[in-house]
Amino acid sequence: FKIGGGNTALHWAICYGKKPVVEILLNHPDIDATLQNNFGFNPIEWSIQYGQIQITELLKNRYLQMNLRLSFE
Repeated sequence: FKIGGGNTALHWAICYGKKPVVEILLNHPDIDATLQNNFGFNPIEWSIQYGQIQITELLKNRYLQMNLRLSFE
């Protein structure tokens, strides 16, 4: 679900540096951590854009998990 600027709840949580919210969203099975907003930023790019280093690390680990899972399917 996207709102203003094509941002998802994950994009907004990243923008405001709400790490606990990002963690909750990343653990939800229906969250797509790769969706781009209207500016073409996916969540990890958005976290870099906003200087959210801890959240960037969290997302990086999530992306690594996704790739590992995909490679074993």
